[in-house]
Parts: sequence; C-alpha cells; structure tokens
Amino acid sequence: MRLARIQDRAAVALAFGIGALGCVAHTAGGSSGEEDEPAASKPISPKAPAPAAEAKAAGCTFAQGIEPTRFTPAMPRVFAPANVAVKRAEASVEIAADGAVRLRFDLALENSGRARAEALVGYAFRLHGGAAEVKPTEGVVFAGEFEVKRCEAASRPELQAVYRDETIYAVVPIEAGAEVKVTGEAAFALRRAGGPATLLGYGDMFAQNLKNFAWSYLKDPAYASIADRVEPFYGAIDLVDADALRVTISTGGNAWLRTVSYEQSAVPVQALGAHQLRFGPGEAPATVELELNPELPLGEELEAFRKLARERKTDLRAAIHLADLLRFEGGAAERARVLEGILAAWDANAEAQLLTGRNDVRAAVYVALVRSLEADGRTAEARARAAEGKRIAEALDASADMNRLAAQWLGKYLDAKAE
Repeated sequence: MRLARIQDRAAVALAFGIGALGCVAHTAGGSSGEEDEPAASKPISPKAPAPAAEAKAAGCTFAQGIEPTRFTPAMPRVFAPANVAVKRAEASVEIAADGAVRLRFDLALENSGRARAEALVGYAFRLHGGAAEVKPTEGVVFAGEFEVKRCEAASRPELQAVYRDETIYAVVPIEAGAEVKVTGEAAFALRRAGGPATLLGYGDMFAQNLKNFAWSYLKDPAYASIADRVEPFYGAIDLVDADALRVTISTGGNAWLRTVSYEQSAVPVQALGAHQLRFGPGEAPATVELELNPELPLGEELEAFRKLARERKTDLRAAIHLADLLRFEGGAAERARVLEGILAAWDANAEAQLLTGRNDVRAAVYVALVRSLEADGRTAEARARAAEGKRIAEALDASADMNRLAAQWLGKYLDAKAE
C-alpha cells in the first residue's frame, strides 16, 4: 500500500480570522458583508493569547489576526469577550477502519458579565496547494438555531505557496449571567504512517526516517514479518481550554488503539475499543495524539514486539512500543518491568537513538510506570518512582505540555499518598 506522509503536529492555535484574504462572509440566509469583532474579545485556547487585532480589512473577519491551521481533527475554537468562559466541553471522536473521523462536540459557554455578549464558535482551515477538491467545512454542522457564517479565500496568484482557506462559525448570543450550549459535529480523516509513529502517545520526530538507521528495529527480521501490516493511522486532536474537558475516543468496539497521549488523564471506560480522558482547570493540553492499527491484531503485534524487546535489550523504541501495546492487552506487572527497563537503558542509549529534546519522553515513562506499579499493588515503589519522575519532568522543557502536565500529575499523586 502506498502510504501518505505524516505531517508534523502544528504548534499554532486554530484560528478564525481570514479577513485580510478578502473573502466574503455568507450567513445562513445568504447575505454578505463585514462583521464587527466583539469588544475585548479573546480566543479561548490552551495556548498563549492571540496578538492584538490588526486594522480591519474588507471582507469577512473571524478572530482577526490569528492564522488558520491545517485540516486536522479538532474541537471548534471559541472567540468571545473576556467575561465569557467555556465551563464544560466534550469531544466524542469516532474512528472508522479507513481512518475517517467523526468528531461530535458539546460546549457550555457562560457569560459572567452584566450585559449580553456574543461568542463566535467555529473552524478555520488552510489547505496548502489549493486542494480545491477538499471542502472541509462541508463536514461541519451546528445544531440549534444559531446564525452560521462561512467564507472561503485563496492566496494571491503571484504567491509561490498556494493555499486556500475555509472558515465556518456560529454566532452565539449569551444573555448576562446565562449559559448556552453549542453542539455539532465535524468530519476529518487521519493519515497513515509507514510504522509506529509515536512514543507513549507523543509524535516521534524521526518516525519517517527510522528505516535509514542501522540500529532501527525496522530492519529486524522479527519486525519484517509484520511490517506490511504495521501501517497505523496517526493523528493529533486539537482541543479547546475549559474548566472541565472530556475527550472520548471510540473505534466501534474494535481493539485498534495502540496509544493515546496523556495517560495520567485516562479514566476507565467499559466499552471495548473506547478510551476517555478528562482534564480539569489548567490541565488541558493543546492536542491529544493517538495511533491505531485496524489491519494487524493487537495480540499478534504484541508478540512480535515482545520478541523484539527481548532480543534487542537496549532498543528503546522497541521497548516503548511494547509498553504502549501492554497498556491495552497484558498485565500491569509485565508493563512495569518493560518501563523499568526503558529507564535503566535510557542514559546510555537515548542520545544515539535520537530520543532527546522533543523526543525525550521520560516524563511520560514515569507516569506510565507509576500507574502500572499502583495497579500492581506496589504503592511504596510507585511513590518512590513518582518522586524521581517529578524531579526529572521538572528539569525537562517546561513549555512542552507532556512535561508540564506529567510533573503536575506526579506532584498531585505524591500529595495524595502523603495524606
């Protein structure tokens, strides 16, 4: 099968302003014209606040000054006055065997001010190369009676980097002191990788090039026996900040999931093939990443990586992927042993195996280890590893959600065990 290349996860927030491109807004009734931006508005997002709005240009405007993002699974962004907050948010993500994604969203917006406010809720996508055949906003539907506006704009012909933008958003009025729910759904698609593309759920920066290194397990006969079926789907789901955020991922009762990031936020779900994460205030990352494989049975992949890890004792990627698989099938004791082995081999091998910088996932390893030890009833060992992991996570790049939220969770775990 000819595989599509994986795109790196973008680090920018989803945007709503494309007025400078000269597009024309269309309301549900077909009218057009320029829209006024809400006073003192701000994007509600786990990322840094948007830059100050620029002078308004002709055409449609939606959170002017923020760039559109790639077409990727995402919750809608919210642009609203400072007194409007997202109190609760939920994303239900259903993934089919061909990588098609249906994301249903449910947002509760609260106006704590003394006057009526207006929020804009929606999406803005940038399609590079023009991509005229792709119409992502056609897959977006808002429930209820909100006024829905759309616009499209293409880059100027003289520009070398050709692109086309699409925007769709709902205008949501909120009375003073009131709460309004915004629900709907959007359609997306995940891309495929040529092999495991993540490290404990976080994108591996060198996944596409591992076959070029002599030390890679991709060259091992044990991997070659399953290689033609290890073509996982990989994606990053953009989130919105909220006081309470819930993300549920479902594969229709199939054991396709291979990993999901932010293990510390996972909660038990009874349904087969379902995975749920919950985030409280200040805990929502910019994205949740995942990987799934509908073509190779989990048990068969697990046995192949058990063999790889057993025979390649210092191969950190083989052991990390095994730890991911054991999260969904296997015992806590076995997984704890694998994770302990990863930490023991880390210092001597990580740099040579390109596991530094953004690929340094030790914070995630400690989270997984503490949870595994706790599940195995080894609380004293879990506490010791949590203290060690917290020190390491705090010494890593604090701007990375992976490290910041792992350190936060490990600290809370230690506080709870000290009571």
